[in-house]
Amino acid sequence: MFGPDGLLVGFNQSFPVVFAAYLLLTPLLPYVFIAPLLESRWLPFNLRRQFATFVVGDVLLALSAALMTISNQSGEFKRIPAWIMLSVLAITIAVSIVITKGEYTAATRGDEFAYEPRAVISPTKLYHNIVLYAGYAFVLVMLLIEMILQGAGLSKVLLALIPAIGWAITLVLEEKLTSDDVRRSRARNAHIASWSYLWSPPYSR
Repeated sequence: MFGPDGLLVGFNQSFPVVFAAYLLLTPLLPYVFIAPLLESRWLPFNLRRQFATFVVGDVLLALSAALMTISNQSGEFKRIPAWIMLSVLAITIAVSIVITKGEYTAATRGDEFAYEPRAVISPTKLYHNIVLYAGYAFVLVMLLIEMILQGAGLSKVLLALIPAIGWAITLVLEEKLTSDDVRRSRARNAHIASWSYLWSPPYSR
């Protein structure tokens, strides 16, 4: 996966192309493909009904991954041992499973700010959990390891990490500063329990 030709096929390109490729993974695919086709709806964009960590945060993660990818293209390729890649992947997949299980448990308990149980297993929610917690986490860690192996300077590493740090700050601020009313609104609208495939009858409880 991580080789002289880039992170993935087609990723050994200019910065705008690489950045666009990461943006396509998230947030664009959930908006233009997954929600319309697999949930029969359009995802909300306004921050009263949607999380800033999705609307803004995913763009920051895409930017961080793109900066790391471009930085690694300019350095001497260093092969990362397979056991490291598999270990990182196993950890990120485990994190994705634990987070999803925790969200489902909170939903079944009826926590005030939790999603509804069926919303936790909605196509957009599962896609986002897999891509974000398993996929992006894996990619960012591996790209960071590759930068270090190539001997990238501290300034390059920090520059590439600034957007990812911005995502983390967005996450903390959103948790601390959002009113209870908005939190309830986001929990009911960001991922919904009434989803149905575009080609199937509307969901009814």
